[in-house]
Amino acid sequence: MLLPLASLLALLAAPGDPPTFARDVAPIVFARCAACHRPGEAAPFALLTYEDVRKRSAQIVRVTESRFMPPWLPAAGGPAFRDDRSLSAAEIATLSAWHAAGAPEGDPRELPPVPSFPGDWQLGPPDLVVTMPEAYTVPAEGRDVYRNFVIPRPLAAGTRHVRALEFRPDNRAVLHHAILFVDGSGYARGEDRRDPEPGYESMGLGVLRPPNGQFVSWTPGKGALRYEEGIAWTLDETLDVVLQLHLRPAGKPEPIRVSVGFYFAPEPPTKHPLAIRLWSRDIDMPAGQSDYVVAEQYTLPVDVSLYGVYPHAHY
Repeated sequence: MLLPLASLLALLAAPGDPPTFARDVAPIVFARCAACHRPGEAAPFALLTYEDVRKRSAQIVRVTESRFMPPWLPAAGGPAFRDDRSLSAAEIATLSAWHAAGAPEGDPRELPPVPSFPGDWQLGPPDLVVTMPEAYTVPAEGRDVYRNFVIPRPLAAGTRHVRALEFRPDNRAVLHHAILFVDGSGYARGEDRRDPEPGYESMGLGVLRPPNGQFVSWTPGKGALRYEEGIAWTLDETLDVVLQLHLRPAGKPEPIRVSVGFYFAPEPPTKHPLAIRLWSRDIDMPAGQSDYVVAEQYTLPVDVSLYGVYPHAHY
């Protein structure tokens, strides 16, 4: 019988004393899983106690060996990314060996502290909080919903520079992702007025634009966003904030309302990122093919620092 690589590594690495939850597994779960697997977050169950993890040990081995969890899409062996949330081969082997040994609890005195998370804004009280004017109810069934919600000119006067922000959805279970745009044309307001429900349906951009070249987004597990020193984006009294939400039916009608907290910099930015979008609509994917490639390229005229990358596809 052929064993999965992680299981084989576990047998080689731990011939004697098996891993225990308190000493070996809890540090991995608390560091890599608890941010989402806790009450009020997007994951469907908590992983904060021995019993939480023990009863799901087989599932944990299955989803970590396949690298379905934790969510981290860049392929192994490629460029290194900041805030990499993937598990190492050794961590996966530890989880597998622990399950194979019967998921022992170990000495409770070796258990690290259960992580604590801010119950309020992660960076303290924001300088400005913007909220969808009204909740939108996601239907119980049907296709995914792509909808834009306009927050008209949240800055009454003047110009401010956003150095950090945090998305706060009140119903994370139905929210796949959120993107923040700004609009100074009135286009989004017009679309909103023509749609009888809150917001308007679209996954396109129209004249919406990312603020100052920044791709501002939220996905499950993502915390507050803080820019590097010297980087910020501009918000002034001419701009509407538009939240584009990708929503998923969950079997019953679910209301959702999203707030965003802004933190302002005392000085204007000194670094100005530029967004370059490479895309293609020439997609004709044969049924059953798992390695279909779409390629596009652009040659930069100078050396640059890559601040972020957002590969994305719909349907």
